Amino acid sequence: MSRIFRRKPSAGLVVALVALFIALGSGGAYAAFKLPNNSVGSQQLKNHSVGPAKLTTWVNAQLNKVSKLNTGKGGSNGANGTNGSAGTQGQSGSAGTVGPQGPAGAQGAQGAQGAQGVAGQGGVQGPQGQAGAASLLTWTYGDIQVPDPNGKCGGNWATDTYDTAMEVTPQANGSWLVSKYLSGSFVTIAGVDQPNPSSCPGTQEIGGVNGFFQGIETWTVGTGPTTFDPTAVCASCSTATSSQQQNIDFFNAYFPGWSYTAPQNYDFVYHANNTSDGSWVYSNAPNSNPGNITG
Repeated sequence: MSRIFRRKPSAGLVVALVALFIALGSGGAYAAFKLPNNSVGSQQLKNHSVGPAKLTTWVNAQLNKVSKLNTGKGGSNGANGTNGSAGTQGQSGSAGTVGPQGPAGAQGAQGAQGAQGVAGQGGVQGPQGQAGAASLLTWTYGDIQVPDPNGKCGGNWATDTYDTAMEVTPQANGSWLVSKYLSGSFVTIAGVDQPNPSSCPGTQEIGGVNGFFQGIETWTVGTGPTTFDPTAVCASCSTATSSQQQNIDFFNAYFPGWSYTAPQNYDFVYHANNTSDGSWVYSNAPNSNPGNITG
């Protein structure tokens, strides 16, 4: 780079640079620029034959000419053209695919309660149902004291003191179930057979053995001429001299059209207070009378 600036540019280089400058500035101006016929070109000039002062004067003169060539009277601007008519609207593009469902928004506030609707018409009344069975009826009698005749060999083997509850329950077929519940105590009678000896006559009681018992007797009273009178009163049921007589008095009062029979089912359980004196079961079920009261 330092070697270039040690020598002065030649006249031919200056002329070439001027020509290049004019050509780059305007192609039209270059076509109109010609050197005079009697001008000296780069071929007639020898190196260092033109001094810098003359060369500078000449270059400025040429540039002045080029400036005048490029400076012409400008024409007036043309009128603006009118806008073209709008083109026809293009066809709508096909619908894009449905995007994924967005998250559910927050629940809105509860709206105001609507007006009450008109009351509906009443429904048709259904048919009357069948009459249900009447609830059971119960009569109680207390402090009955009678001899106990239930021994295997016959005769009274103890004296019983008990409370009785007579219960009447209507059945679906029109009959009545009569149940007698007994609960009380007993005392053995001396000199009589034990209630359930292995054979009769059996070992006799020494008497005075205390214990307690519970029992139930049941009857089924059929329909037909039988009449049940729940309003009846059995005054003698509280003073009967035996359990069987109490049964007869009760049925005569409340079932006047029915002839009394012995209970169809019965179950009694006796326990001596002293367990060594034993226990006994008295029942109408076959082979179900185990035990004995041995005191």
